[in-house]
Amino acid sequence: PGKLTKSEWKKHMIETKHITRENIKYYEDKPPGSDVVGFMPARGDMDVEWENDTEHLICDCQFDDKKDSEQDKELKMKILEAYNWKLDERIRRKQFILDRNLLDYKKQHSQERRRTKDERDLWQHMRQFARFWPQEEHEEYM
Repeated sequence: PGKLTKSEWKKHMIETKHITRENIKYYEDKPPGSDVVGFMPARGDMDVEWENDTEHLICDCQFDDKKDSEQDKELKMKILEAYNWKLDERIRRKQFILDRNLLDYKKQHSQERRRTKDERDLWQHMRQFARFWPQEEHEEYM
């Protein structure tokens, strides 16, 4: 009952949860809230993906050569094309995040703090253009 001290919490986690000291050290080094991002490195996956419900587009889509007219087939193919486009875009966005190391909260935060207020304002306004050129060029331009 009540709050545990840091040392009591460590002892409790090691004894009851079979958590190693290395795992505890890993979580101690992470800033509070960094687990909210929802990236699972072992899977290389996000907890919530871009357009997370896009699978609903095709969940009831079935091809039946006997019942489907040509128009039905064309419509279903267009639905599959839209679904594939969304999957490709999901992969592209995830790769953008990983390539630019945007999940590293400590690095992002330290860079943000080094900038002046005017630089931060400019950076916020220009951030939307980062996707159009490599990271190095974007940072050089900024």
